[in-house]
Amino acid sequence: MKKIILILTSCVALFFLFKFLNRPNRLYVDENEYLNCGNDSNAIDDDFGYESFDFYRANISYDNPNLFYKMFRFKSKWSRYVKPDKTITYQLDSLECYKNDELINVFTDFIGLVDVDFFVFEFNDFNFDNYMDFRVLSVLGSSEDEVFYDYYFYDYEENQMVYDWDWNFVVIDSINPAKKKILTPEYFVGDGTKKRAEFEVTDRNLKLLREIKVD
Repeated sequence: MKKIILILTSCVALFFLFKFLNRPNRLYVDENEYLNCGNDSNAIDDDFGYESFDFYRANISYDNPNLFYKMFRFKSKWSRYVKPDKTITYQLDSLECYKNDELINVFTDFIGLVDVDFFVFEFNDFNFDNYMDFRVLSVLGSSEDEVFYDYYFYDYEENQMVYDWDWNFVVIDSINPAKKKILTPEYFVGDGTKKRAEFEVTDRNLKLLREIKVD
């Protein structure tokens, strides 16, 4: 029974991953690429000075263990495992993060997506402090809008990338860099209405300014 449950769980995770990889906006890329996830035309964005949110996406896997982007360099080490059903999988043992060729982090507890032996990285200055940050795809929900990340921010004083739990369920759709604000995609609340949340960012702190009802 446990084996059946494990197989079913894996199938569900892979199903949502397949939907995500083949979604119309196709946020996942086979090769590293610059992307954006802002709406092409949105009255709320236009009225409040928001603009498309651009980012750079790249992948790390057993077959592609190194990643380079601007001042960042990542080196990963993997172990090979044979599952009870004889299929082969790979597990990340450690991930070294270099900034300007200086080792600043060694991660050993990356989780990423369940039952998927690769990691999806996205780069941008998420908190508007003029330092490059990155996030790792961690959750695929029941719809294409329910995509969540683990965020890692560059801490200048510590010279390290710092994970921030408070950002785990933040989905960025549009940004206002001048006012350091972010706007989420549309989501449904309990009474069935659609809303978008507007946050103000100070350092790594998030302040919910308002929820905007979407007609």
